Amino acid sequence: MCMTKKKNKARYNFTIDEKLFERFREYCRENCINMSAKIEKYVEMELNGPK
Repeated sequence: MCMTKKKNKARYNFTIDEKLFERFREYCRENCINMSAKIEKYVEMELNGPK
């Protein structure tokens, strides 16, 4: 069972390559990763550099 923390969130729409999305979704399912949380981390790393 996956556990998540709730924060104030907003919904946004993006276009992304369908095959890339499917691979990412499967990866997240297999590793019990919240897709939105993972994308947030990617964006934070892009803006702030790795922590």
